[in-house]
Amino acid sequence: MTVSYTTEAKFPLNEDGGGNWGAIINGVLTILDRGLEVAFTAGEAISASDVVALKAADGKMYKALATDSTLTPAIGVAPSDVASGSVGKVLGFGYIDVHTSYVGASVDFTAGDQVYVGSVAGQVAATRNSWGGPVGYAKADTNNSWDTRIMVRPGDRRSELVRDIAVEKQAHFAEEIWLGNLGTVEAVNWTNGNNQAGVLNDDLALSFTDPSGPCHLTFRLIGDAVGGHTITWPVATQWPSGGTPLAVSLAASYTDIFCAYYNGAGAYYGTLATSFT
Repeated sequence: MTVSYTTEAKFPLNEDGGGNWGAIINGVLTILDRGLEVAFTAGEAISASDVVALKAADGKMYKALATDSTLTPAIGVAPSDVASGSVGKVLGFGYIDVHTSYVGASVDFTAGDQVYVGSVAGQVAATRNSWGGPVGYAKADTNNSWDTRIMVRPGDRRSELVRDIAVEKQAHFAEEIWLGNLGTVEAVNWTNGNNQAGVLNDDLALSFTDPSGPCHLTFRLIGDAVGGHTITWPVATQWPSGGTPLAVSLAASYTDIFCAYYNGAGAYYGTLATSFT
């Protein structure tokens, strides 16, 4: 089954008459996630295996491009060449071959690496550029060829799409990321989850891997049975009251809660609540 969206059949408006582009994209993704094909009019020439996006201005498909916010997020891949002005199909990512992006050299992927819309139109890259979160993950190791196989978990993809959310009762995370004993050096990767925890079992030098965009973060620090440990915070962490880093509890077996707002541009505005028993 192919669901067709052409220039003659524009996307419908919401019930309130507005055009919630995020909701429209999510509807398209729902169709693709079911394994169905979706057809769109091409706004430019598309090649087979190009990663494509929909442009809100005209509802047509174009090569996805990380440096242009109107050409992200990527919705899928073109299975065949499509001439500009013609109608062509789009497939959901699944396990399929897509172009990989390179600047000066081809890209290698390791299984599990995040895959992003690339800075070369219609291709994907191993690093995040100006716009958008990952479209999926590399299924297997790849060499320096032009294509790789990726898979997409819909929840990862849709997290960047919805503009307005109304929650009637509650919203929650699936889990708190447990890091175990933190040791003397720990790199907290915030792309793994907004809520993380670990045991402070030594004097710790802490570093952060930035999340994909502005958000609130929580890090639960549990003191071991010895206590007396300290933390050296990342330099990107900013503190209230003149910017002096706040000290964790020195008592054994206490819990401290670090909360921060990440501004999307490398800065963490943090606070620390200490000595929970």
